[in-house]
Amino acid sequence: RCGHTQGGAARDRTRLASLSAEGRSSATTVLVASALRWMHGDQSGLEQFTRKLLGFTDNRQDAALQAGHFNDFLFVSLVRAGFLGALQAAGERGLRSDEIGAAQQKALGFDRPTPEVRAEWLQEPSLKGFNLQEAESTLRQILAYRVWYDQRRGWRYTNPNLEQLGLVRVEYQGIEALAADQEEFENAHPLLKHATPEVRVNLYRELLDHLRKWMAIKSQVLDSTVLEQIVARSHSRIRTPWGFGNDEKPRGSRWMMVAAPKRKESSLRDMDLIVRGGSRSALGKTLRESRLWNGDGAIRNVKSKEFDALIGDMLRAAAAHGLVSEENTPFDQPGWRLNDAAVLFRLGEPEPGVRSSTENAFFRDLYGNLAAMLDAQVHPLFGFEAREHTAQVDGERRAVREKRFRYGEKEREELTAEDKRLREIGEANRFLPVLFCSPTMELGVDISALNVVHMRNVPPTPANYAQRSGRAGRSGQAALVLTYSSSQSPHDQYFFRDPRAMVHGEVKAPLLDLANRDLVDSHLQAVWLSCVEEPLDPSIAELLVLTDPGRPLIETLVTAMREERVARSAVERIRRVLDLVAEDLTLEMAPWYTGRDTYADSIAATALDRFSRAFDRWRDLFAAAEEQRDAARRTMDDYAAPYQEKRAAQVRHAQAIDQLNLLQRGTSSLSSDFYTYRYLATEGFLPGYNFPRLPLMAYVPATMDGRGRQTYLQRPRFLALSEFGPRSLVYHEGRAYRVVRALLSLGQRDAATPDVQLPTKSVRICTECGAGHFDDQASMCHACGASLGTAEIVNHVYRIENVATQPAERITANDEERQRLGFERQTTFEWAVRDHDIDVRNGTASDKDGEIVRLAYGPGATITRLNKGLRRRADKKTLGFKIDPVSGYWAKNEDEDDNQDPTASPRQWIVPSVQDRKNALLFTPLDDSLTETSIATLQHALLRGIEAVFQLE
Repeated sequence: RCGHTQGGAARDRTRLASLSAEGRSSATTVLVASALRWMHGDQSGLEQFTRKLLGFTDNRQDAALQAGHFNDFLFVSLVRAGFLGALQAAGERGLRSDEIGAAQQKALGFDRPTPEVRAEWLQEPSLKGFNLQEAESTLRQILAYRVWYDQRRGWRYTNPNLEQLGLVRVEYQGIEALAADQEEFENAHPLLKHATPEVRVNLYRELLDHLRKWMAIKSQVLDSTVLEQIVARSHSRIRTPWGFGNDEKPRGSRWMMVAAPKRKESSLRDMDLIVRGGSRSALGKTLRESRLWNGDGAIRNVKSKEFDALIGDMLRAAAAHGLVSEENTPFDQPGWRLNDAAVLFRLGEPEPGVRSSTENAFFRDLYGNLAAMLDAQVHPLFGFEAREHTAQVDGERRAVREKRFRYGEKEREELTAEDKRLREIGEANRFLPVLFCSPTMELGVDISALNVVHMRNVPPTPANYAQRSGRAGRSGQAALVLTYSSSQSPHDQYFFRDPRAMVHGEVKAPLLDLANRDLVDSHLQAVWLSCVEEPLDPSIAELLVLTDPGRPLIETLVTAMREERVARSAVERIRRVLDLVAEDLTLEMAPWYTGRDTYADSIAATALDRFSRAFDRWRDLFAAAEEQRDAARRTMDDYAAPYQEKRAAQVRHAQAIDQLNLLQRGTSSLSSDFYTYRYLATEGFLPGYNFPRLPLMAYVPATMDGRGRQTYLQRPRFLALSEFGPRSLVYHEGRAYRVVRALLSLGQRDAATPDVQLPTKSVRICTECGAGHFDDQASMCHACGASLGTAEIVNHVYRIENVATQPAERITANDEERQRLGFERQTTFEWAVRDHDIDVRNGTASDKDGEIVRLAYGPGATITRLNKGLRRRADKKTLGFKIDPVSGYWAKNEDEDDNQDPTASPRQWIVPSVQDRKNALLFTPLDDSLTETSIATLQHALLRGIEAVFQLE
C-alpha cells in the first residue's frame, strides 16, 4: 500500500520498528519543544523568564537520557534547518561541497558579529583578529563535516533527514556525460556495454548514493589527518555542541571495496573503515534489481564473480570522469571514494499529488519552520536547553540549575558573579527553560512562576501526581499539565483509559510497618547516637584512623560512645520509644522482639559495634581505590612494561586518586553520598526514608572537558544487579558510561597475587518452592520439606557491592529508551531462624470448592538475587560472567570492540549476586494444571493489585 519494500536480509527490528517502536523520548522531546515554541509565541502573553517547563520521570537515568535526547534532537534539527535555509538561499544554483560550510554558517546566523550570537558558538566571545578568523574557519569545517555526516544511511531511526523527506536533492555533476561515453564501456561487461545511457544513469545514481550514504567520500573535512587538526582547534575555540566534545569521536571517510576482507578476519574497528560493494552487499542486491535495467531479468543470472567485475567496470569508468577515486588501503586491496567536488546539493521539490513512502509532514514542517526562525534576526532557538535534576547530580550543579531555572533578578546577579566557577563545572549562566527531574524534585525545591509540567510516564500513585502537577500554577495562574502514557506500560494504559482515577484519585496516607525490625532498630540507634552528644564530622575520613590498615574509629569518638552515661541515658529513652509502639510489637507481628527492657539493653550494648561496622562499605571502597592506585604505580614504575600498559596504568592511577579524594570529601554538600549522616542512613544505621537502603554504588569518572566530575551513583541493590550489571550502560549528565569492573577490596580476594581466585559459594535451589540453601549439609528443603536431590545447583556465586564505569558514548536522539542488556535473573530465599526454629507462619486461601493457595509468611527472610548471565548467551548451561579476580574487570561482550585495559585478564567465572533481608510471602497455587504463562500472569496481577490498593511505587 505504501510502496516501501524491505531487503531480504533485514532484521525484524528494522522491518517492524515503525509498527512497534514507541519512541517515548522523541514524543517527550517533541511535546516539550512544541510547548516552548508556543510559550515564545505572541499569543502566549508570558514574560520572558516564565517560559519554562518542568519534566518528571520515575527513574534517574531516564531523566539523564531525556535531557540528552532533547539537546541532541534540537541540535540535529538546527543543523538540518540551517542546511535547508542555505539551500533556500542558494536557489536554483545549488551548493557545491566547498560552499557548504560558509553557507551553513550564514544560514545559522553565526556570521553576525553580535556578542549574543558569538557566545553561542565561541568559547571566548571576545576573540578578535587572527584568532577569530581561525575560529570561524574551524566552525565552517565542522559544519561541513556535520552536513556530510547527517547523510549517513540509517543512523537516525526516528527523525528523518532532509533527503529522506525530499527537502534536498542530491545530483552528481557529469553523470550524464559518463553514462553516454560509450568508449569507456567498450571492454565492460556485456550487460553494461549494451545498456542505454538512461539505464547507466540509474545504475550510477545507486552506486554513488551508496558511496555517499556510507561516507566513502573523498573530502578534506572527512580526511582522518585533517579531522585530527580540526578536533584540536575545536577543543580550544568552539563551544559544544557546535564544536567537537572531548568524548566525541568524529568518523573519517571510509573505503568501498568490491572484494572486502571477510568479517571474521577483521576487527570491528577495521570493519568500520570498510564499505562493502560486492555482489552480496546491499549495493550488489540493489544493482541486481531488474527495474534498473528496464525490466531485463538477465542481470539476476549473472554469477557473483562476474557481477563483481561489472561493478569494477562501473567504478573504473567513473574514475576516468573524475566522479570517484581509487586509493590504496591498509587492507592490501584498493578502495574507492566518491569525489566531493562531483556532488551538488539542490533544494528538493516533491511532485505535487505524489505521496512518498517516507513522507513525514511533521518533520517537513519542523525543519521549514526552524529555517524561517533562523532567518530572523532575533529568535529563541539557541536558548532552548534541557538539564537533568536528580540525586545523581551533585549538589552544586543542582543549585546552579535551580537558579538558572528560576532566573529572577537575584539569581541573575548571583550567576553573573559566579561566571568563572560556572565555566569550570561546565554550566552556563543563561536562562534554563527545561529541567527533567526524578521524584526528588517533589521534596520542596522552590520553583516559582511555573506554567507547564510534563510527566514522561504516568506517576505511580495519585499522591505522586498531585505533588508533581502541583509544581505549576503556584502563583495563582492557570497551568498546563502534560502526561505521556506509554503504550508498552500496562500501568500507563490503565490510567489512560481511566484518567480520573489518577487526576482526581484519593491520596492515601503512607503505610508504615512499625513491626519491621530494620525500621525499629534504625530509629533506636538514632536515639542512642543522640545520647552520645558528640557531633559527627561531615567527612567520614575524619571519623576513622586512615593510617591504620583496619581504619578503626578515632579514639576520642570511641571514648565518648563508651561512657557509662551514654548507655544509661540511651536505655531510658529507648524504653520510652518502645512503649509508643508496643501495640505493634506483639509476638504475632514481631516475633524477633524480646521485650522492652531486654531489647533496649541489647540495642545500647551493640550500638557502638554496629556504628563501626556501618563504615565497612566506605572502608572497602577506600581499600579498593588504594589497591588500584598502588597497582597502577607498580606498572608505571616497571621499566619492562609495554607502553600501552603504562598508559592504561596512568589512567587507572588518576581515577584512583579521584576516588580517594571523593571518598574523603564529605563536607562539600549535605547531599553528598559520603556526607556522614546521609551515608549512615543508606547503610541502615540511621533512618533514611528518602535514600535507598544498602545501595549498590557505581563509580563514574570525571570527563575530560570538566563538565562532569567524578561521583558515585546509587541504586537499590536488587535493581542495580541488572542496571549496574557487567558491561551494562549507565546514563549520567548527557553521557552513557559502561560498567567495566567490580570494585574489589583486599578482604574479598585475600591477596593481590596473579593466581588469586575470588572466594565464591554454591547454592542449591529447591525445584518445588525456589528456596535457596547455601549450607551443604541440608538434604531436605527448609521451606517445603522436599528432597534436595533434584535441586538446581548454581556454583561460583559472588556478592557484588560496588562497580566502576568508563565513558562509552554520548546520548543522542537515537536513544529512545535506555539500552539494557537482557540478564537472566533468579530470586531465591531463606527463612529466618530464631531460637533454632524457622520463623514462618503458614496459611491458606480457599473458595467454595476448597483450598486454592498455600501461603507462607516469613519476617526478615534473606532474599538473594542471582545474575546468571545474558539471556542471549549461546551456551545456556554456562552461568555467570568472566572476571579478572585481581583488577575486577569484566570480560567484554563479543559485539564490543572498545579500549579494554590491556592488563586485564578475565579468567574466573562468577555469578554476581546481591542480598538483603525483607519480609516475604511465599504464594503457592495448588492447581497443578497452571502453566508457566498462567503463573506469570497471576504473579503480575498480584503485583499490580498490591500497587493499586496500597498506592505503592
